[in-house]
Amino acid sequence: RNYPGLRYVFGPESFMLQWRIPYLMAGNFSLWMEKHRDFEHFDSDVISSVKWLPSPGKLLLLADADAIKEVTSARARFPKPLQQYKILTFYGSNIVVTEGDEWKRHRKISAPSFSERNNRLVWDETMLIVKELSEVLWAGQSEVRVENVVDLTVPMALFVIGVAGFGRRMSWKEDLSVPKGHAMPFKDALHIVSNDLFFKVLLPPWLLKFGPTKRVRNFQTAYEDLEKYMTEMIQQRRNAEMKQERYDLFSSLLDANEDESDGQSKLSDSELMGENTDEQEILYQHIQSVVPEDRVPSYEEMGKLTYSMAVFLETLRMFPPVNAIPKCAEEDSVLVTQNMAGEKLSVPCPKGTGLVLHTPGLHYNPRYWDDPYAFKPSRFLGDWPRDAFLPFSGGPRSCLGRRFSETEGVAILTYIIKHFRVDVVDDPQYAGETFAQRKERLLRCKSAITLYFSRAREAYVFCNLVASIRNYPGLRYAFGPDSLAVKSRVPYLSAGYFNVFTRKHRDFEEFDSDIVSSVSWFPTPSRLLMLADATAIKEVTSDRVRFTKPLAVYKILMFYGSNVVVTEGDEWKRHRKISAPSFSERNNRLVWDETMHIVTELCQGVWAGKSEVAVSNVVDLTVPIALFVIGVAGFGKRMSWSEDLNVPEGYHFTFKDALHVVSTDLRLKLFVPEWLLKLGPSKRLRDFWQAYVDLENYMRAMIDRRRGSEKKEERYDLFSSLLDANEEEGDGTAKLSDGELMGNIFIYLIAGHETTAHTLAFAFVMLALYQEEQEKLYQHIMSVAPGDRPPRYEDLGKLSYVLAVIQETMRMFPPVINIPKHAEEDMTLPTQNMSGDKLTVPCPKGTAIMIHTPGLHYNPRYWKDPHTFNPSRFLEDWPRDAFLPFSAGARSCLGRRFSETEGVAILTYIIKYFRVEVLEEPQYAGETFEQRKRRLLRCRTALTLYPIKAPLVFKRR
Repeated sequence: RNYPGLRYVFGPESFMLQWRIPYLMAGNFSLWMEKHRDFEHFDSDVISSVKWLPSPGKLLLLADADAIKEVTSARARFPKPLQQYKILTFYGSNIVVTEGDEWKRHRKISAPSFSERNNRLVWDETMLIVKELSEVLWAGQSEVRVENVVDLTVPMALFVIGVAGFGRRMSWKEDLSVPKGHAMPFKDALHIVSNDLFFKVLLPPWLLKFGPTKRVRNFQTAYEDLEKYMTEMIQQRRNAEMKQERYDLFSSLLDANEDESDGQSKLSDSELMGENTDEQEILYQHIQSVVPEDRVPSYEEMGKLTYSMAVFLETLRMFPPVNAIPKCAEEDSVLVTQNMAGEKLSVPCPKGTGLVLHTPGLHYNPRYWDDPYAFKPSRFLGDWPRDAFLPFSGGPRSCLGRRFSETEGVAILTYIIKHFRVDVVDDPQYAGETFAQRKERLLRCKSAITLYFSRAREAYVFCNLVASIRNYPGLRYAFGPDSLAVKSRVPYLSAGYFNVFTRKHRDFEEFDSDIVSSVSWFPTPSRLLMLADATAIKEVTSDRVRFTKPLAVYKILMFYGSNVVVTEGDEWKRHRKISAPSFSERNNRLVWDETMHIVTELCQGVWAGKSEVAVSNVVDLTVPIALFVIGVAGFGKRMSWSEDLNVPEGYHFTFKDALHVVSTDLRLKLFVPEWLLKLGPSKRLRDFWQAYVDLENYMRAMIDRRRGSEKKEERYDLFSSLLDANEEEGDGTAKLSDGELMGNIFIYLIAGHETTAHTLAFAFVMLALYQEEQEKLYQHIMSVAPGDRPPRYEDLGKLSYVLAVIQETMRMFPPVINIPKHAEEDMTLPTQNMSGDKLTVPCPKGTAIMIHTPGLHYNPRYWKDPHTFNPSRFLEDWPRDAFLPFSAGARSCLGRRFSETEGVAILTYIIKYFRVEVLEEPQYAGETFEQRKRRLLRCRTALTLYPIKAPLVFKRR
């Protein structure tokens, strides 16, 4: 624990998670992702890794060639931890999963199989396989496209191992003959088992036999069939009167086993079965210099094909098949390494310590490899550090099949590059990507038994869902924002629902693009594009057909019935047609007049005779004001600051109290199931449910009274206007039901009450903090409404600075911090990086889109000094497409003018007659301006953004 390194709660065996979560879990893919960076961070080429659960464990990670050579050379002191290899006993014990005398027995029989004659067989059969591919399968085609190059290389390698490993030649053309007693051809059994081998590693035997899916059942059938094929091959070879001289591995292994004079050393049958463009041009020219004619390269020429071998080795260096080679210390010892400055370090290695030969750390170590992240095959043409190259492990336990693999790899690479030029397929969805972006996309990989491209078959179902977007720069999490109610981001684990506001534009700056992706894996793989680009956002909000509302996200807003917010298409048009006329100029005048009446009653009635009024939280002032305004201008029900105790018969609350309780605790309806609300385990839940029911009854009674009255009184509140518009609708099918009428008016309550109340709260806090801005605002108000006369509705157009304060507040504290959309078809979105370079972002069908309001509102491309409170920016020419507190396009908020009118009226009246200051509290004496600002502006989000606690004092002027 005292040696520098990594510390985790959970070890890598605890969770099958690929990515590291700092301090929580290692992530089984972090060795590859970090490469040599962990060693650089801790300034040593040997570092420790300690985990606590499920049991405390210690581990040393090695990226030092000398230390690794010591470990691989001393099998007695550093043996294999065999328990980690037991999963590889697929058909029986084998050379990989044994140690000591048992390993010697396996190696004695196995080693002769990997002979020069077998290498020649590998070369010749590989050339036949790729020649058949080129001249038969691809005959007459000048260009062949493969969706994933693994779909080409896997069958080639499979056919080679079939003939050079098992002595079974296979064809590119499907062989449909199934021998008696088998379920499938040998080729298919071998293909399925090799492709889905991870099932055998990850699934218990009982689940494999049970076969919960067709793919698992097919694997189990192929696995059993392949065992039968190998058993038959063993028996046929043994029973043959005259042995045919063959050099495939299987035959050589059988021969070596039969020749073994010591019967104790022989293996059982189960043990036998267990066993870039410039560079491309350089390679092509090299191959042509060795094999100039149009002929198949011969095995004798392999030694001259040095650049083919160099390309193969450089690829193995950069993408080592096995990222970690485990060992175990059998005695107390000390390993020697050095730091980045070249100073020697002694690392304690107590008995029982686990060791990991960190292949990527070694292969990307700049002590051994110049410019290790660059693809430079030529480094293998001269003198190169052989002890720092470990794709086949090292020492006595190094891979027996190294020459087999190199022969096959050089043969395939030579033939293909000699006859074909390899290019990246130009996919329209990636048009405009940079070389670095393309490289990152194509080289994304995962690790199971070996390292593989992430679009290989094992991950193909997942990648069909997120392939296009996951290659675009952005955030990656295990759990999506809908999985855990976590407020703040936990790197790699959870996005954090409030992170959109706290990070503002920083994520976009970090990834150098105004569109970034966010991918999560649980509870289901999902993709998301976050937009802070005004042009891209305008495209999304302007096209309702290609970019729709994800209605499932909005279903929680169906409080009393369907409404204009939770509908789409023709249904939305029906709601909007009835709703839109309610938001009229006459309603705006009503909003102004009633707002002035409410704040006048507050200041001259409730606050009469007081020179200053302190409020412990400004929301406790702005919420009732907004509630009274929506009561009269929304429902036609005027409410008073003095309590009305008359509760109508059949109700538990007055209309005012019912509206107040429901609007205050509305989040209970979102997050608490209805059965629990009805059960009412607490007084707060019981009161909310009763107020919710009462408010529904009040609204139904208002509808009935309006319909039952002989002469309609001309009224301009939203509810009355909505009822009138609905009654006048000639098309009966287009009319709204009572539930839909109540659903719409209640949505107006939320939008017109919470949004305005919380925006005003933030505005008062900002004016209290920035007294010079408050003085500018006061002088402006006095210039429009001088003396002691109250502001009038006709003054609204002149009160430009008041509106500017509200707009700047909404820019800095947007009520809704994200607006969701959904892509209905494949397309691309335009954006740019911080340098102004154009970027094209793939947006596949089904992609979730988040209009990232804080990212847009704090984007320095549109707003100078975006973190500065500067209302005057709205008095000049300002970027309207980069201002989205009311959304935009056809789906923008119907009540924008209602909200702005109410906000200007309240702010104008209060600031005209009162100076707003921060309430001085003894416990905060001596805090700096920045500390005070941070305290007062701490906020949360439920339906809308709101300040947690902002104590202010209003001093009469």
